[in-house]
Amino acid sequence: MTDDIDDAVDELADVQAGSDLDSVPIVDVTETNVTVAVTLGLPSGNEFVDEFTKPPVWGANCELQSFLDAMGVGPNELDELVGETVPAEREVGTSGLEFSIDREKAFEQ
Repeated sequence: MTDDIDDAVDELADVQAGSDLDSVPIVDVTETNVTVAVTLGLPSGNEFVDEFTKPPVWGANCELQSFLDAMGVGPNELDELVGETVPAEREVGTSGLEFSIDREKAFEQ
């Protein structure tokens, strides 16, 4: 457990001083037949992938649709997400510090 905390501290130290860790830019978006993977990039160069499942039918109750609506883009405009900043959650996971999109805050945008 101590190693996990030490790794997290080391990763935080890699982030530039004064950077806001509550929001992170999207640096890449990859689409497959069943998912949309959003890559978040820290100023340190560390990247974290967060995935949304594509729905069989698009609708208001779909998490991906809610995210895209909040970001102001449509399903055919995913590349426009690159460069946008999203609210982020961070936690110590099995591989150290992990970032993901804070869906609750992102959907409020």
